[in-house]
Formats: sequence, structure tokens, C-alpha cells
Amino acid sequence: MNNNYIVSAAPHVRSRETTAAILRDVLVALAPAALFGVCTYGFRAFLVLLLSVSSCVLSEYLYKKVRKIPGGDYECSAVVTGLLLGLNLPADIPYWMPVLGGAFAVVVIKMLFGGLGRNLLNPALAAKCLLLLCFGLAGEAIGEGSTLLLLLGGLYLVLCRVISLRLPVAYLLSFAGYIVCVRLFGGSGLEADYLIGQVWNSGLLLGAFFMATDYVTSPMTRWGKVIYGVFLGVLTGVISMLGNTTEGVTFAILIGNLLVPVIEKITLPHFFGKGKKAKV
Repeated sequence: MNNNYIVSAAPHVRSRETTAAILRDVLVALAPAALFGVCTYGFRAFLVLLLSVSSCVLSEYLYKKVRKIPGGDYECSAVVTGLLLGLNLPADIPYWMPVLGGAFAVVVIKMLFGGLGRNLLNPALAAKCLLLLCFGLAGEAIGEGSTLLLLLGGLYLVLCRVISLRLPVAYLLSFAGYIVCVRLFGGSGLEADYLIGQVWNSGLLLGAFFMATDYVTSPMTRWGKVIYGVFLGVLTGVISMLGNTTEGVTFAILIGNLLVPVIEKITLPHFFGKGKKAKV
């Protein structure tokens, strides 16, 4: 009989939620947008999504096999990474690109840093950035055009309490606020159609609800989420004024990922009993 006890650091949180259950909710939320993308862009879009997901899953399996990492319960993280990467890619790219991107996302960005929960950058966006900088990605992404479905998927995650509204709302409002300020103070004037077109953007909503809210690469504190969202919104606005909104989302979130430890440190609640010594 094994009488060994498992000792772990505090805090000890008891919850029925598991990583696999949370990631399954993310897949459910993304499924309508993925199906719409396939219907819009055709069979090539399906193959890009399939290759991206398959590459991520196979890369994770082979890495664990080679490194002899014991397998546990499958948590679907590779599937989510592959689907997010595929939705960020155009349907007409060469088929080797989603394969390369999936392998880079899982092996380099995730597994080499210690696996799930230890990566510094969002794997899907890091892979997209690699493909964008090295090979260029012309054309609309598969996830574009499904703005309403992405918004509904994001709200589904909020209702399921998978994500909090603080971060995406701070992201979207600060992005809209930046656009308003630049247009008004820049002398260009502001038209409602222009502002709605900038905010009602599938790339922005995909980033705000599904990328920026990633548990591993986003702050866990309440005020940290707000500060992080505002930073991402403003930075996305700055980059979008110089180029494409979708690329602004990609680079803003990746830069923001690097600042998450700093944001969490300054927004971490104080411990009870810590402060000035009482006068006796």
C-alpha cells in the first residue's frame, strides 16, 4: 500500500473545472467560425485547418515520445493551438506553411519552455508571426468574415465563465478610444462607419476574446487584466494606423505577452499582515 503524500505549494484550489474541459469549451466557441470559414473559402480552408491541427497534435506526440515524457490525460491544447493558427492563415497558402507553423508553435514555443502552462508567448500567434515575417501572408485569413460568430463564441466563453469580460472589453474600448482620439485631434474627422469598421473586425475580436485571454500568457489579477487590455488596445491602434489591423493584433499581443510578469507584479494584491509595523 502506497502511503506517500503529494506535497504542493499553496494556494490549494479545489474546482471541478479541468484544463481539458476549459479547452473543450474554447473549441466549441471556435467551431462555428471555423465552419463558416470552410463554407466561405472552400475545401482549401478545410485542408489548412486540418493540416494545422494535425501538425500541432503530431508534433506534441512526437516530442513527448522522443523525450520520453509520460503521458497523462489529454487536454486538447494542441488542437486549440492548431485551430487558432489555422483561423489566422489565408486559405490559399502552400500546404507546408500550416505544417511548419504548427510544429514551431508546439515544439519551439510550447514544449521547449516546459510544456503547457510555461510558454511565454501565445503559440498560435508566435507561429503566425514567424510565417508572416519569413514568407509573407497575403490574403484574408480563414477566420475573417465570421465576425458575428466570433463575438458569439467569445460571449459563450464569458457565460461559461471560461474568460472574464474585463480584458476583452478593456481591449476593445481602448482600441476604439485611440482611433477616436487620433481621428479627432489629427484633423481627419470621425465617421461612425469608419469607427464601426475598425472595431467590428474579425481579427480584432479573435484576438480580444481568444488570444489575449489565454490563461498562460495573460495576467490573472483583476486590475492586471484591465491594464493589459488597455495596453493591447492602444498598441493595436498604433500599429493598425501604420498597417493592417490583423497584424496589429498579432504584434500587440506578442509584445504584451512579454510584459505580463511585470503587470502581474504591480497588480498583485498585498498579503494580509504585511505593512508598516504597529507602534507600541
